[in-house]
Amino acid sequence: MANIFPIPRSLREALAILTNLPVALLAMLWRRLLYRTTFIAVTGSFGKTTAKDFLAAILSRVGPTVKTQGSANGRGGIERTILGARPHHRFVVVEIGTDRPGGMIRASLVARPNVAIILNVGRAHAKEFRSLDRIASEKASLLRFLKKDGVAVLNGDDPRVAAMAATCPGKVLLFGSSEKFDVCFLDPAAVWPGRLEFTVVHAGQKAAIKTQLVGVHWAPAVTGAVAAALACGATLSQAVDASASVEPYVARMQPVTLPGGIIMLRDEHIGSIDGFEQAFHVLSQARATRRILVISDYTDSKKRPRQRMRDIARLASRTGIALVFVGERSLEGMESARKEGIPPENSHGFLHMEEAAAFLRTELRRGDLILLRGRMQDHLSRLYFQILGSVSCRLTKCGRRRPCDDCSKLGFKPMAPNVF
Repeated sequence: MANIFPIPRSLREALAILTNLPVALLAMLWRRLLYRTTFIAVTGSFGKTTAKDFLAAILSRVGPTVKTQGSANGRGGIERTILGARPHHRFVVVEIGTDRPGGMIRASLVARPNVAIILNVGRAHAKEFRSLDRIASEKASLLRFLKKDGVAVLNGDDPRVAAMAATCPGKVLLFGSSEKFDVCFLDPAAVWPGRLEFTVVHAGQKAAIKTQLVGVHWAPAVTGAVAAALACGATLSQAVDASASVEPYVARMQPVTLPGGIIMLRDEHIGSIDGFEQAFHVLSQARATRRILVISDYTDSKKRPRQRMRDIARLASRTGIALVFVGERSLEGMESARKEGIPPENSHGFLHMEEAAAFLRTELRRGDLILLRGRMQDHLSRLYFQILGSVSCRLTKCGRRRPCDDCSKLGFKPMAPNVF
């Protein structure tokens, strides 16, 4: 260590040395200095941010806790989270994601987790990893630098995740939907307008978990967070209390109320086919006067665009859901809806978001439930704001990988009251 980090002779010299260190190296050094703080890393193909927020909420009832802000789970976000921790913090919850091979092991090296949660292996970033087995291998890399006395919290329902237990260097805690696991969830229910609730079971104890989340597909993420919290010393009652306070993350099955008593489920942030299937299931089961899917496209599928539009139309025709296609695939979507026998009044297509917003403002009525789905690069968040007012942003390409809500270029101006 002395050969890499020269011993400073003054405070000014120490600050100069630290300032000149690469951020990743500085984060690695700072992590090792925080030896009394428990670091928990959270990864998975989907549900990471939700699990991270639930875990941080539970652990904050045990002691001072730092967590990844938003969904900043790339290298920069990981480093900022670690560098934002202080010696008095008892827990640091780090969300870790990667969109290319090798990213997970680098994150593991920097974070050196005491506890690692692996939620699932899904089809996100399928172009970069090509197969689920390669995605699983990447996720398993998080365990490479798990502390020897650490705990791996693994989803027992996912066979690729459960198989990681064989090579885990520390203790393994399995969670899932069966009582054979260390922590399990039973009888999940969440038919809209109901929110997710289920029974959690651990060491012979049972407790009712009630959340604000929309959809039963969140149950594994919440249970994984509860399992990790229990491994860190939290109680089941603390998990129950904290779970009721966590709100859905922005644009991830986030219910918002539009003027006139209309509800929109904003789910436009992550466009993966896995997320689409989960969200569509929620919409198809929902209790509402009309159920409407507003969609541009989805990602991580090997199917051609025309086939994707046909699949969407086929699902809608079977479940009585009205369709509004937005963007470059809207004409293909309309053609597919016609071929599937969807009545013209239940299928619409618009090339531009402004046109779709104007249509929805005039057509929506009280009791409607809308699901807003799209690819990250489509930024359908703008459509939500255009329904509520005007938006000045006209970018056709944007490298921003977050919802538009806090973007300075959005230029949102709400409409006058009673105009909707």
